[in-house]
Amino acid sequence: MSVICDWNLFWTGLSAVSTFASLIAAVLIYILAKNELKKNNEISELDVYFKIKADINSEASQKIYCAILEGNLRFDRKADSTVNFNIFDGLSWRAFPMAEVDMNFLGHIEDLALVNEKNLISIETIISGYSSLILRVGNSPCIYNYIAYLRNEKFNDSEIYSGFEQLYLKLYGSLSEDLKKGYRPVIC
Repeated sequence: MSVICDWNLFWTGLSAVSTFASLIAAVLIYILAKNELKKNNEISELDVYFKIKADINSEASQKIYCAILEGNLRFDRKADSTVNFNIFDGLSWRAFPMAEVDMNFLGHIEDLALVNEKNLISIETIISGYSSLILRVGNSPCIYNYIAYLRNEKFNDSEIYSGFEQLYLKLYGSLSEDLKKGYRPVIC
């Protein structure tokens, strides 16, 4: 009889050890799988950088940016209180939709500010990839007048393009005193 009890204890013990080992393995697999899924769902800084870079380098965005740099984009206010952008196409000035400037250009800069605020892209990456664009656009009279119009007259909301403004101020603050002379210390 003692041999039967010993074998029963042996198999019971082996079953308990096996169950415990299976439980530990299941927990480890769960932790590893959870960490791997978390890694796969994370957006890398480069993903964000290249997505916004593609948006800013789109044909529509580049048309607006080049017009700003060349002084060929104007924000006009008429006597009858109508407002619009005009773009010089090489031959004449023609009306240009304000929504195009918002959605195809300034919105991308505002997105860049948002992802910086959410710590998805660092200010160092923005400085190396976008500082010139942001500073030049923020210093542009037509963009200055447009944002002032949106904030003070159309919507009476000082938060419109505040992300862009904060980004501009960060970049302006990082400039040397000599370089600051070429830019305004505020957007609006």
